[in-house]
Amino acid sequence: YKREASPELSEYERDKRTVFVMQLAARLKQEELFEFFAPAGKVRDARIIADRNSRRSKGVGYVEFVDPETVPLAIAMTGQKLCGLPIIVQHTESEKNRIAAEAEANARANTPITRLYVGSLHFALAEEDLAAVFAPFGAIERVDLHKDSETGRSRGFAFVHYQNAADAKQAMDKMNGFEIMGRAIKVGHSSDKAAAMMPMGAEDGNAFSALDDGEMGGLQMNNQSRMDLMAKLAREGNPVPAVAAKPIILPTRNILLKNMFNLLEAQTETGWEAELKDDVSGECSKYGSLRHVGVDTEALDGRIYLRYDSIPQAEAAVAALNGRFFAGNKIEAAYVPDISYNGRFPEAAFQ
Repeated sequence: YKREASPELSEYERDKRTVFVMQLAARLKQEELFEFFAPAGKVRDARIIADRNSRRSKGVGYVEFVDPETVPLAIAMTGQKLCGLPIIVQHTESEKNRIAAEAEANARANTPITRLYVGSLHFALAEEDLAAVFAPFGAIERVDLHKDSETGRSRGFAFVHYQNAADAKQAMDKMNGFEIMGRAIKVGHSSDKAAAMMPMGAEDGNAFSALDDGEMGGLQMNNQSRMDLMAKLAREGNPVPAVAAKPIILPTRNILLKNMFNLLEAQTETGWEAELKDDVSGECSKYGSLRHVGVDTEALDGRIYLRYDSIPQAEAAVAALNGRFFAGNKIEAAYVPDISYNGRFPEAAFQ
C-alpha cells in the first residue's frame, strides 16, 4: 500500500478526517487495514497501535482519510469482518468531543435564555446594586449573589434572572465587559449544569473564565458612561465590609417609574402606548423638560422611562413621584445610568 503525502493540516482538520478502529486481529498488518478501508474513500494513512515494549498489536488503530466526507462511510463499515473479526469504527475521542460541543452550542443558541451569569464583581457590590444596573433592560425576577456561607462575603459572581429572553440577551450584549468599581464584569449565558459545576473556592467566578470580557457587542461605552455607573454604585468610605453596606445611589437625569399602569388592561385598547406617553409627558413635564419618554411594552409591573434635560429636574421628579399612589398602586421611582438607558432606547442616546 502507499501512504498519501500529508499536507500541512491542523490537529482539528486531521481529527475530522480520522476514525478510531477497534477489535483488530492480532495478526493484522497496517497495509491490510489501509486496503480494507479503501472502498469507503481515499485513505491517507493507517496505523495499528502496538505495545511499545512487546511491539504486539493492542487491537486498535487509526485510519486517516483524504476527504472528511469519507468518515461517515467508514463508520458505516462497523460490523464487517477483517481477518475473521467484526470491527468497530468510531470517531476519535477529540472529534466526538468537538461534535458534542457543537451540538450543545447549537442547542443553547436555539433555547431561550433568561438566566445570566455575571462574574468578576467587586466584593462590595450587593444584590440591589446589580438589580439597579440590570433592571433597565427588562423585568428581573431575582438576583442571586453568591456569598461565602461562613463570612457572608460576596464570592464575586451572581446570576440575574430575567422574565424575558430578549431582555436577557440585550443585557448580555450591552453589559459584558462593562467596568464597575474598577472591574470589567463578565456577562454571559449560564445553565443549571454549569452552576452546579462551580468550584466552591471559585471566589471570582473563575469556572466561567471562558466568558470573553473583551468582546463588547452593541453600544460602545465612553468614559462618562463608566463614571455615571461607578458613581451610582459608590460607597461611603474606602474599607470594604464583610457584608456590603447600603449603597449611595447618585442621581442621573434618567428615571424609571414602576407600577404606572396595568399592562394587560392597557393592551386591550388601540394606540394605548402613544396615549400613555402623552399622559405621562403632560404630568411629568411639570418637574422639568423631558427629552425622552419610553414605555416598556412587556414588563408586567408597568414601567415607564423618563429622561430629563438635567439632573436637578430628575431629582425633583423622583422626590415627587416615589412612593406616591397612582390608580391604587404605589409608584417606585429610581435613577437609571446613562449606559443602561441608552442601551434600552438607542434613539435617546443623543437627546
